[in-house]
Amino acid sequence: MKKITLRKFLAVHIPAAVVIVLYIILPIGCPIKYFLHINCPACGSTRALVALLKGDTASYFFYNPIALPLLLIVLFALHKELFGLSRRTEALILIPSAAVVIVV
Repeated sequence: MKKITLRKFLAVHIPAAVVIVLYIILPIGCPIKYFLHINCPACGSTRALVALLKGDTASYFFYNPIALPLLLIVLFALHKELFGLSRRTEALILIPSAAVVIVV
């Protein structure tokens, strides 16, 4: 397992925090839906995950069936250094996963 430096940790988490703050402050909601007028792969994910935590699997699949895999993919992409995988292995995980999310 590789050690993550503070600089790398901040380089990932500060932009994410800025995006979250802007998302909360600006009244546009989902930027993909606002600018492109289509649902993004994450639309309904929060409601889906809350429904799953409550044990309501029917609502989970209604809101966004790809929410849990999408969350796991994002967490893996943000913290892939922890696993010590080669770039090829990371690509073999992330590229097909992203393709599945886009297709769904």
